[in-house]
Amino acid sequence: GNTQAISIPADCIISDEIDRSSAHILSQYTSRLTHSPYKLRRNFSTPTVDGFGIADKMTTSRRFKNLCKCEFCNHDFVPDYFNDVKIPGFDDELKSITKQMLGWIRWKEARLLCPKCGKSPSLLPEYRRWVQENLEDQHDAAGYYVSPFDAPLLITPSSLIKASTEYKRHSEFVNQNLGLTAQDSEDVLTKDDLEKSLVYTNLK
Repeated sequence: GNTQAISIPADCIISDEIDRSSAHILSQYTSRLTHSPYKLRRNFSTPTVDGFGIADKMTTSRRFKNLCKCEFCNHDFVPDYFNDVKIPGFDDELKSITKQMLGWIRWKEARLLCPKCGKSPSLLPEYRRWVQENLEDQHDAAGYYVSPFDAPLLITPSSLIKASTEYKRHSEFVNQNLGLTAQDSEDVLTKDDLEKSLVYTNLK
């Protein structure tokens, strides 16, 4: 609440899930760092849509992604669920997979493949390195994109495929499981939606 946000001085403010927090309250915390010699701020969140919350803060950050170096061909790439995860015998888009389809496709054999040589590279830390994507920017803040492929011993391609069938909306899977911004058409307010919400009444 407002009172708590302006009552305690701090050296470091850590805000979690900022996309689901009050932007007003988050801004109130800034004054708590005024007299600190450190003035540390750490923001974490599952992203939702472009231009909002953590995605907006990333636009004014030195942005880092965790590259993988394929040990077979030395190709550097950022693992991508939709482009690099492959299911044997399945050539359609991963987005098209439904819960009913899990009964006849080989989703448990899904693997992440190198986009250059087609082999399955290791995603362990010794084959990874953080690389800044906007080298010419000199922002004070540093932002790090964390993906499910950064925890390969806990999150497998097959578990992601199964998870993709558990959500009512595809955008929720992309947000919650892939850590990317996304929105479905039903998430967007159209002009028609706004006009339908107008109430015309006599104010006298």
